[in-house]
Amino acid sequence: MDPKLEATGRRGRTRKRTKARTAGREGLQEGEAGLLLRLLEWRFGQIDEVIRTRVRSADSQILQVWGKRILTAQTIEEVFGD
Repeated sequence: MDPKLEATGRRGRTRKRTKARTAGREGLQEGEAGLLLRLLEWRFGQIDEVIRTRVRSADSQILQVWGKRILTAQTIEEVFGD
């Protein structure tokens, strides 16, 4: 096989794997955000759009921090306290 074609094929496969990983991380973040929003609603009632936007735009690491805080927080403000 032509070395140039072989290298191009490898780059294409690498790009596909990178896109798949990115999509997987985004899917995981969306799932974590969705779960946190449901937990917040069950614990504190209706959630306003500002909080929904904040949760949806947070990365996985901060979502996990907030997820732990919800276990002991008495108010929704305590969940997001920095």
